[in-house]
Amino acid sequence: WVSTQRKVLLRGEMLADRKERLMEIGFEWVINDVLWRKKYEMYKDLKGLSSPSLPLPGGEKEDRDAAVAPSSSSSNDDDDDEERQQSLGSWVKQQRKQYRLYQSNEPSHLTPDRIELLNEVNFDWASKRVPWKVSYRDFQSFVAKYNTGRVPDTFHDKHLVQWVK
Repeated sequence: WVSTQRKVLLRGEMLADRKERLMEIGFEWVINDVLWRKKYEMYKDLKGLSSPSLPLPGGEKEDRDAAVAPSSSSSNDDDDDEERQQSLGSWVKQQRKQYRLYQSNEPSHLTPDRIELLNEVNFDWASKRVPWKVSYRDFQSFVAKYNTGRVPDTFHDKHLVQWVK
């Protein structure tokens, strides 16, 4: 029932009086807020903008280190860091997708408060993904110019360095 109420609200189909009555009893419209804030802290940490703690709903505080600390069960810190970065990368892509939905007045899990938090840390709303064809063309140019497909780590085009790895 609770999930249905959230979906009805997201679709814009909830009657105003029902929404008001649910709000009066403290109905929680946004689920996974703690997880979102942990990812937000991870993003801030990655950008070097960490704070010691971030208030959570209900006045609690979440320890920033708990959100970004490596799992003690992991045998390889590098693997754990890579996993966290992939997870964070997925989160960033999801924020961009939700923002596009929000801008189009479509149902979105991105709230104005979240948008404000992300704007405060200069979140980049535009994807910097380079199309495969462009990367391939750059690689062809590199091979033609240097007569090798081995792009050194010190090459000035860091995207090309990463693309060929």
